[in-house]
Amino acid sequence: MSGEGTSRHALIREVLERLLALNPSDPDLSKKVAALKTKAAKALKAPVVANQGHLLEARERSIQSKRDSAAAARSRILPHINKGVKSGHTGYAALARYLTENQVDPPKGKRWFANTVRRIMEVPTNNH
Repeated sequence: MSGEGTSRHALIREVLERLLALNPSDPDLSKKVAALKTKAAKALKAPVVANQGHLLEARERSIQSKRDSAAAARSRILPHINKGVKSGHTGYAALARYLTENQVDPPKGKRWFANTVRRIMEVPTNNH
């Protein structure tokens, strides 16, 4: 597996898999550990693949998708939060109870938490 074209990730994965397979009672353990140290050093020095533009683009698309989803959730939830504030629920915990009691679906899970309400209320409206 350790050819010239082997990626850093593949080398590190190989080292980790071989480390997990080591048997402490093996009489050749010190030789195997030395070999793995050499392979690990090679993996750490391996160059990062230069042409990763497609990975960077995919990452940016993923980040933008998450931002869009968060903005949509915020737009859906803020009117409920504002209604809760108008009805006298002023703290984050009180608003979380209000949203849970009024069956407003949280972004994740089954109930609201004060910190989730805080994050939604404190996020700026732009994506920066």
